[in-house]
Amino acid sequence: MVNFVGIPFALPYFAALDQILKANFAVTETLLLLLSYNILYALPFTIVPILVAILGAGSQSILQSINTFLERVSAVLMPVLLILLGGALVADATNYFVTGKGLF
Repeated sequence: MVNFVGIPFALPYFAALDQILKANFAVTETLLLLLSYNILYALPFTIVPILVAILGAGSQSILQSINTFLERVSAVLMPVLLILLGGALVADATNYFVTGKGLF
């Protein structure tokens, strides 16, 4: 269950890592890009503790409204994304079976 819940966060992360590593930058540039991406990637997760530290109990109403919004959006968005991902995987497998080359 934990792995399934983490998929929406892991896929873009690994796709970005793949693109950064495919770019064949110098080692220093690659490390700086990875550092920058990791900082930007972690930023939404650090906002909650910072918000609680700054606003204290007043942050609860803000966090509750964000949570309600995310629940509504994810109830619609996640099934669509999973259907699209499943379709893409089936298309890739079918194309590989027919031509010997995958789509991705």
